[in-house]
Amino acid sequence: MAPERRKEPQMKFINMRFPKFLLLILILFGFQASAMKLKVRLFSDQKVERFIITPDSANFTLLALNEEGQMLDTVYDIYEANPSRSFVISRSGGRLQLKLGDQLLGYFEGLYFAGLDTLHQFRITANRKNRSYFGGLQVRPLKGEIQILNHADLEHYVAGVVEVRLAM
Repeated sequence: MAPERRKEPQMKFINMRFPKFLLLILILFGFQASAMKLKVRLFSDQKVERFIITPDSANFTLLALNEEGQMLDTVYDIYEANPSRSFVISRSGGRLQLKLGDQLLGYFEGLYFAGLDTLHQFRITANRKNRSYFGGLQVRPLKGEIQILNHADLEHYVAGVVEVRLAM
């Protein structure tokens, strides 16, 4: 009796139109995702009453906001050449007190640090923690504390989260 021959699995060829179509969709979604802007609340698990922000790179404009978050005026232009770039923001009544070093710049309903270059990074020191972020920063008083919102691109946000998680 002759030994039984095993049947070899047949190779099926995939229609190459589908992978190209899938690749095109992924590329288009990738471009769309990098253009997505997020507002991420920082220090959401802690009560922040005072913090220090230092722009590390790029040039920033500091804008005053009204209670609805609409821009009122430019408060300060921050350039890389400035020797003093650390701002202290604290709550004073229902408003924000802004200082550059020891110099009082005023009291505001809200503030926005807008980066003028493509990659703008800043450091925040609050509640004994020092963290770095990319993007813009919106600050406003909210229910007896300070709310800090990072306006970031999805791409930079995901990269920062992955970097922090890998370091743990």
